[in-house]
Amino acid sequence: MYAMILHLTKKSAPDYKTSGDWLPLCHVSKPAEFMSSWFQNNSCTPFANSTAPCELGTYASYSIDVRSIRDVKAGLAFAQIHNLRLTVKNSRQDFFGKSTGKGALSLWVHNLNSSTLIPQHNASYYNGPAIRIGAGVEGSDAVAFAVTKGYRVGGGHSLLSGKYGFGSDNVLEWEAITVSGEHITATPTNQHSDLYWALSGGGGGTYVIVMSITVRAFPEGDDISLASLSITVENAGGVDAYWDAVSIYHVQLQPLVDQGFVAEYMITNDSLNLYGMIAPGHTAESLRSTMNPMLSALTSNVSSTLTVDAIELTITQRSTYHALYTATIGPLMVNNTFVPAVSGRFLPREVIENDSATWHASLRRATSIGNGYLASITTLNTRNKQRLAAVAPNSLQPNFETAFSSIIITPTG
Repeated sequence: MYAMILHLTKKSAPDYKTSGDWLPLCHVSKPAEFMSSWFQNNSCTPFANSTAPCELGTYASYSIDVRSIRDVKAGLAFAQIHNLRLTVKNSRQDFFGKSTGKGALSLWVHNLNSSTLIPQHNASYYNGPAIRIGAGVEGSDAVAFAVTKGYRVGGGHSLLSGKYGFGSDNVLEWEAITVSGEHITATPTNQHSDLYWALSGGGGGTYVIVMSITVRAFPEGDDISLASLSITVENAGGVDAYWDAVSIYHVQLQPLVDQGFVAEYMITNDSLNLYGMIAPGHTAESLRSTMNPMLSALTSNVSSTLTVDAIELTITQRSTYHALYTATIGPLMVNNTFVPAVSGRFLPREVIENDSATWHASLRRATSIGNGYLASITTLNTRNKQRLAAVAPNSLQPNFETAFSSIIITPTG
C-alpha cells in the first residue's frame, strides 16, 4: 500500500526540499498520484490550509507495484476474491480519471519500464525495425531510447502524426493479461485480433492489463525543423484585428498541414501562441520559405503593426526529433500544471473551408466567457500524401482521422 502524509508543519515551514516538489511533474509518477485536482477531489494537497483534514478522497486505497506477470495475476485474484474495484495506472494518468478510483486496488505498472530494439520484426503485416516498450515507459523515455539506436517513434497524436500517423496506426502487437489471468499477445492476424483492434485507439484501462506494446520504428536521418510565433491583440493593433489574424492563420495553415506538418498552439481572447509547428524533412530555410504565404497574408491584410518581427517568428532545426523536442517544446512542459478538460471537439476541415466566419465567431465567444478560456489546438491532416499507412485497421475515432483540428477548451481563471 502506498501512503503520503501532508500538513505535518505549517505552510510557512513546509516539510519539503523545495516548493518545486509540490508541482505535478514531481509526484505524478508515484503509485496513486495523478495531475488533475478535479479527480483528486482537492483532497490533501500541499496548497490547502494547513488545518484542513487530510482525507483519501478519490485516490485508490491500495496499489500493487507490478514487476511481473505474477504480480498482475495476484492482483486480479485478490480483487475478485474481495470484490474490489480494480484500476490500472502506468507512469502518468488518464485525463478522464480512469487511472484512479475511490476505494480501488490499483495495478501500478510504472516499473515495467524496459525498452528493447527489435532490428527485424517479421510478420505478414509488417517487416522492419520495431521497439518493444514496457507499459510504464514514458513517451519522452521511449523517444530517448529510440534515438540512441538511430530510430524515431511516434505516439498518440503527436507532432509526428502528419508523417507517421497516430500511435494506434503503428502498433504491431500488444502483450497483455486478461481479467481471467490469461497471458496473451494480440496482433492484427491472430486469435486476439479483435482485442488488437479495440486496444489500438479504444482507450486505456478498459479491456485488459497491458504489459508491453511493440511499435514500428523509423530510421533517423532527415533534418527536422520547428516554427513558433505569437499573435496578440497588442501586436495586431486591436481586438478585431487580432481575430482577423487568427482567421487568416487558420486559412493559411491548411496547405502546410497538407504537406505533413503538425501545428500545436493555444488561443485565448487576446493571444495565439503557436509553440510548435513541426516539419519533418525540412531545414530551417525550407520551412521559412514554405511559410512565406502565411507570413505575407498576416502582415499584408491585418494591420501595419503586425510584422514578422512583431510575431517573434522563430525557426529551429535539428538532425533528430528528440534533439528538436528537447530544445524547444520539452522545456515548456516543466512545472506545467493542469486543469480538468471541460470540453473537447473535433473540427471538420469543411468548416474551415466553407464556414470560417462562423467558426471564428464561436471560438471568439468561447474564449471570452467569464474569467476566460483557453483553446489548446492540434491541427494536422493525417490523410496527406506524405503519411504512412497504418499497420492494420484500428479503433481510432473516425472523426479524429478526418478532422482538421482537435480542440480542448479549459478555464484559465
